[in-house]
Amino acid sequence: MTRFWVGNGGNWSDNTNHWSASSGGAPGATLPTTADDVVFDANSFSSSAQTVDYDVSPNCKDFTTTAVTNVPTISASTTDKTLTIAGAVALAAPAACVMSTGQAVKVAFNSAGTHTLNPNGNWWKHAGSTESKFTGGGTWTFTSSPISASSQRVYVEAGTLNLGANTFLWRQLYDAYNGGGTPGTVVVNMNSATITLRDAISFPLAGSTVNPGTAAITFDCDIDFIIIDFTGKTITFPSVTFLQGTNTGEMMQMTGTITFTALTLEGGSGAYPMSAYGAVVTVGALTVTGGGVSTRAEVTGAFAASAVLNANSLYLHDTTLTGVTPGIAGANSVLGANVSGWVSSIRSGMPSVASIPLIPSIGSR
Repeated sequence: MTRFWVGNGGNWSDNTNHWSASSGGAPGATLPTTADDVVFDANSFSSSAQTVDYDVSPNCKDFTTTAVTNVPTISASTTDKTLTIAGAVALAAPAACVMSTGQAVKVAFNSAGTHTLNPNGNWWKHAGSTESKFTGGGTWTFTSSPISASSQRVYVEAGTLNLGANTFLWRQLYDAYNGGGTPGTVVVNMNSATITLRDAISFPLAGSTVNPGTAAITFDCDIDFIIIDFTGKTITFPSVTFLQGTNTGEMMQMTGTITFTALTLEGGSGAYPMSAYGAVVTVGALTVTGGGVSTRAEVTGAFAASAVLNANSLYLHDTTLTGVTPGIAGANSVLGANVSGWVSSIRSGMPSVASIPLIPSIGSR
């Protein structure tokens, strides 16, 4: 069945005044369940500044707002509410329907079926913490990009999540180990997505698989450290960038066997160290951006190179490089204590070629 919202703003639980069996029809239909599609459309709101409140933890199959008018807000005024969706999502753009929640809300996608997610630039969002959880063993495919949400925690606990060629800003991307749910078989296909993570990506469970595809991933830390956890797994990322972030003293903590085909580090006085931590890390190409004499990218730990690494503005200490060596630390770089496998492209204390007087050849006399 399908349940249509009618009668302007109100509480989700008020079926007497707001849920109808037809678009614009009489209210009084039963509350939607995970077997019922939910629709907000042009007949839901007759005026602006209307709010639908998740006063209970709601349920539905498909969740659709694409035809809504008068810019309503669908929100939660109290904490600890979970919206369970057993089907697809098709949202109106943020300018047409505000999905930002007054309080943190959890969205649980729980189904064994195959579904599309069409955020249209929208999604459930809260300044504090918003959670999207995928479970039930189904398959979900993003067909458009959601709203940027640096507080969004995404847990894939059982099922397949396809990111497509879309853009994402999330805080964390986890399996059930961190989500606290019942672990199942998990596949995350990053496809050709552009992904920014503020905190962590962590898939240590044996049944979890992440396929990076051709995705471009940026870690833009705004807390103390970045976690990249693939314990017991081997994974290759084609393109990864580590930005300086907003805090000083930050660090990347990695576990697993990880290859970065192309790795970009942002130099800066507050940049966090690139540390292998407990991982076996191989780098194919290394670039430092924003670096200079006083803004270098710090590197510590044990690494391997699959090709010659040559980068400027590096601060190397307590680090070893194996594989294709030596690595070349170029202009503005510093080689500190306990460095192996790297050489400086500029010998300290030696005059430059331009400063050495030319000796005339015999033939010039």
